Amino acid sequence: GIDKLGPAESRANADKIIETGGALISNYFCGISAIPPFFLHRNRIIAGISKATLVVECGYKSGAMNTARNAFDEFREVFAIPGNITSEKSVGTNILIKQNKAALALSPKSILEDLGILSIDKGEQLNISFSDENEKNIFTSLSLEPMHIDEISEKTELDISIILVKLLELEFKGAVKQLPGKFYIQNR
Repeated sequence: GIDKLGPAESRANADKIIETGGALISNYFCGISAIPPFFLHRNRIIAGISKATLVVECGYKSGAMNTARNAFDEFREVFAIPGNITSEKSVGTNILIKQNKAALALSPKSILEDLGILSIDKGEQLNISFSDENEKNIFTSLSLEPMHIDEISEKTELDISIILVKLLELEFKGAVKQLPGKFYIQNR
C-alpha cells in the first residue's frame, strides 16, 4: 500500500512526487507491505503508464523480461541494449531484439529520435514522390504516433498485403519507419 513505503529514501521520493504534482498508485490497499512477488505487479503498472521501456540487461526469466513483455502487450515502445551472446545477463535483451519485441537501443539519442522527442536534423525536408495513390494514401494516414498495420488497413480500406508492399517501398524512400510489433510512423 502507499502508506507502507520503504526504505527511508522512498518516503522522501514519494513526498517529492506529490509536491511536484505527481501521484502515488498501488495495486494494494493501505496497510499491505511490499513483498518480492508484488514487484511484478508494480512493474506492470510502470510499463502501462510509461511511453517506453528500456531494458539494459536481463536473463530470460527475470522481472525485467516480464516488464518488457507487459510493455509490448500494452503497445508501448520497448528498447533493448544488445549484449554479449555468452552472457546470461544479455539473453533476455538479445531475445527481445531477435523476436522484434524491442527496438535496438544504440544510444540515448537514438531512443529519443525513435520516440519522436528529439527530431533528426536531416538538413533538408523529406521530398517524397509517390509511385501511386495507394502509397500516398498510406503515407498520409500515418503520423508520428505509432499505428498498427491493422489500423492502417482499416483507415485506408486497403488489403494488408498491398499495405505491406507499399510500406516497404516507403521505408526504402526513408518516408516511414517500422517499429516493433508491426507499428509504423512517418519518418520526418
